[in-house]
This record gives sequence, C-alpha cells and structure tokens, in this order.
Amino acid sequence: MNRTMRMFLFLVFPFSLGFSQSFEGVMTFRATGRSVQEFTYSAKGDKVRMDLEPSPGVQMAMLIDTRSNSVTIVRDDAKMFFEMDMDQLKPPASESKAKISVTKTGKKETILGYECEQMLIEQEERRAELWVTKGLGRFVQVNLNPRAQSPLLKKLEEELIDQGYFPLRLATKNPTGNEETRMEVLKIEKKSLSDRLFAVPAGYQKTQMPPPPKQ
Repeated sequence: MNRTMRMFLFLVFPFSLGFSQSFEGVMTFRATGRSVQEFTYSAKGDKVRMDLEPSPGVQMAMLIDTRSNSVTIVRDDAKMFFEMDMDQLKPPASESKAKISVTKTGKKETILGYECEQMLIEQEERRAELWVTKGLGRFVQVNLNPRAQSPLLKKLEEELIDQGYFPLRLATKNPTGNEETRMEVLKIEKKSLSDRLFAVPAGYQKTQMPPPPKQ
C-alpha cells in the first residue's frame, strides 16, 4: 500500500458513529502525497461506503453502518469480506503534552457550490489547513491503526466530529512549511442510492480481520 493511501486510511479520520447523514449521493476524492489516488465516498442515511484501490489490482470497499456501530471491508477482486473488531479501533489514552492550537481564520471560499471556512490546526511547527462546510453532514472514516495517530491529527478529527464539519479540502505541512499531503473533493453528486450498494454481495466469503500495519 502506498504512503498516501496509508496516510488516509490509517491516520487521518477515525469515524464518529450514531448519526445520520444529511447528504445522499456520491463524492469523488483525490489524495496526494508521494503518489495520487482517487476514491469515492457514498452516503445514505446511516450508511457510508468508500471505494478505493489501495494497490494496483486490489479493489476494496469499506461499508460503515453508523447505527449498528459496524464496519465491513469488502474485497471485490477476491470476492471476500471481513468485519472490524470495534474494540481494537478505540484509540489509546494520549500521553502527549504537545500544545495544539485551533484557529478559525474567518476566511471563506466556495468549493463545488458549498460555502467553506478555513480552519488551521497547529502543533509546534506542524500544521493542518482545512476548508470545511456544514452543508454535507459529518465526515465518516475509519482509523485502522489508532496508535499511529499523531496528537495533531487526533485534534483535527475531534474538531471535525464535535462541530459537525465536512472537509472539502485538507492539506498537512511539515516543519519546513512544505505540503506533505492533500485531500480534496473533486465532484459532488446528489442522487438516490440503492440499499444494495451498502451490503456485502451474495456469495462472498467471510475471512478474519488482518492485523494493523507495523510502524
């Protein structure tokens, strides 16, 4: 798995469960870092589906049910799936004393027809810059390796979840000020979705959940 998708899947946004989405439809995201990846994010009511290709030829879908507190990973190329152990995904208590600041700059920008505001989250010399909106519900994502999460990214997720923001653009910068990673929405399509999109296809084999990646 390349570093960009590892950043997205394992570090950035753990999910917040127990709410319904105000948006029904499909969004197309692009994540950039050392490489470029695109993925789709489909939402309907209490269900979210993410489709991505973490490595060439590997097709993966992440099915999230926010009401039943469940996550299922589907491999279409292998016709298999596994269910997540939610207890393993709870982040450990943080021992970091790093000072983290959150600033709403007051700057606004319209992205894909949605009014967004700029938010900066800083820890010492590291920074995350977000453009967020409240017009699309809350962003739902799974953190498969919570122990790998930095204090800055943990604060970032808390702000998104607590305030109900959806990020249409996110960039992280290193201590030298250079951009390390970027995630942005390329397209938003409001449309009705079939319930079958959020279910495991018939005939797929259930397997065991693999361990999180080693650091």
